[in-house]
Amino acid sequence: MSGIPRRRRDYARLDEVGIDVFEDALSKRGASLMALADRYGVSEFNARMWRRFRRTELFLLELDPDHILDEIAAGNNLAGIARTHDISHGLLSKWADTHLDREALAGARDLAADAQFDATKRELDDAGNDTAVRRAMGKHQVDRFVAERTTRKFTDEKQLRVTGTEGVEFHISYRQKPAEPVADEEAA
Repeated sequence: MSGIPRRRRDYARLDEVGIDVFEDALSKRGASLMALADRYGVSEFNARMWRRFRRTELFLLELDPDHILDEIAAGNNLAGIARTHDISHGLLSKWADTHLDREALAGARDLAADAQFDATKRELDDAGNDTAVRRAMGKHQVDRFVAERTTRKFTDEKQLRVTGTEGVEFHISYRQKPAEPVADEEAA
């Protein structure tokens, strides 16, 4: 065996094949990643990781920062976007750190918190029974947990009370987080 790690050898072999040829072969009826990995003499895991890396590269080349900000404002997060497009979350996060303005990202996340609250309200309005209300409440708790850690904004006026068909009362509210200190430029 040569001194080159197997992962690098597999990646070099797959680079010779090319992502276009690989994706085309994978799109054919009955094709599987395992069969393609065997065909090219690479491990299935390395083929999966190489494919995700190359797909991420192509995705990021065509990505517009405003598009990502719009998706975040609509309630998506970077992990969800990566999962939807089958790309690397780590590379997408690194790209976001270098290509997205921090203030614009914070604004998009604030809009996402509002979108999550509105979506929960719609789900509760459409709930036909207590099970649907409990499901919406559980989803809301997860969304709120994520939003509390990624946004700076919650308002006291966002409160919602729902009484289920069995008389169970549910309460949703976004708490006011302490305001971040703003540097006063005139004081300097």
